[in-house]
Amino acid sequence: MLVNKFLKEADEWVGTPRMDGQCKKQVGCDCVGLLIGVAKEIGYLPGDYKEPNYYQTARGDSLVKILEKHLKLTDRTKDSFIVGDIVVIEYGNQLTHVGIIYSENLIIHSHRKMGVVKVNVDQALKRKIKKVFELWDKLPLLR
Repeated sequence: MLVNKFLKEADEWVGTPRMDGQCKKQVGCDCVGLLIGVAKEIGYLPGDYKEPNYYQTARGDSLVKILEKHLKLTDRTKDSFIVGDIVVIEYGNQLTHVGIIYSENLIIHSHRKMGVVKVNVDQALKRKIKKVFELWDKLPLLR
């Protein structure tokens, strides 16, 4: 199943250092780079896929537009996301971060100081989740 492959690969990225604009497992990535890198590794995106300058512009609507090219926006909320969902997180009144729901209470994301980590989805984080996406069920997909 696609979601299982996605989650297994995302788990292998835990420990990757934080590097803006990168998407290389165990070398460096930011939050969008984590998604791109995992998607490329499992064949969801082609190996040569690039999202030019996303790390300079991926905020608010532009972040959502990047995700909408490759993921399906759901009507799920911070209270109804499911394992395998990709969530958009608001910091400072702006959509600036993404993470992968790994289990009922864990998220994998690229933390600014700690790199790719698996952390608890507590109530404070849940309140910041503003949009929920899921993988399309076809491989590979480019829109």
